[in-house]
Amino acid sequence: DSHSAQKLRPLPKHLYNQEQNTKLDNVNKHYKNVAVGNLIQSVSEYDAAGRDEYGVYLHEMLDDSGLYVKDIDPSVTMPEERIQMYGNLQSDLVNWAATFGDVFAENSVEGMLDRLQSVASRKAEMEGRSGDAVEDVRVAEQAQIFVTRMKQRSPLALRVMFELMKRGRVHTETIESCMEREKASQVRLMSKKDGDFERWAGSGKGVGMTEMRRTGSLRRKHEDLFTNWNHSCVSAVTEDEVLEIVGANE
Repeated sequence: DSHSAQKLRPLPKHLYNQEQNTKLDNVNKHYKNVAVGNLIQSVSEYDAAGRDEYGVYLHEMLDDSGLYVKDIDPSVTMPEERIQMYGNLQSDLVNWAATFGDVFAENSVEGMLDRLQSVASRKAEMEGRSGDAVEDVRVAEQAQIFVTRMKQRSPLALRVMFELMKRGRVHTETIESCMEREKASQVRLMSKKDGDFERWAGSGKGVGMTEMRRTGSLRRKHEDLFTNWNHSCVSAVTEDEVLEIVGANE
């Protein structure tokens, strides 16, 4: 289940012909979190109508309200961390991923940007209309946000991220293999001499981050944005430069 499967630390190796130390088998006991387990389970089970059905088979595991799973260890779960087991779940990330699914399926970053710009250009056409046009305006505005933010980022980093996502689609890949490849790519990007991250870190400028809610972070002004990337746009990044960061595709 989603609680017992949480593994922050790897299990100790059991060598051949060596007596197993059962005391070490549960090295993750103190790192497991009920709220995390509930979250993983609740966002991964739905019925045909998109309704969260986690809890249907829990019966005696639910508390008196019938909405929450009983806490195995209440001392590690704050009241606001408790997750309701029934009801509709909604995620902006999932919604936009579904809305722009065809865009994200493009075979290049340039193709994604072209499609997003095409969607964004429809805003003027749809503004002022009623019905579905209201939603179309929201979609166009979100597309423009994606375009703006992508163009403010390192072109090489965008190409690298796209390559990582493309390789992660292969059915033989695992979460572990994808994370290892991403970690290695991040190290190479950040340690590259006169690379984009070294340039950005020494500039003292931002990359288009806006004000965070409920914080005192200031909104970055346009003139304070870092633009001195090694490439002017994603099309200027070569395949060899991407492979230098990600590694050859075996």
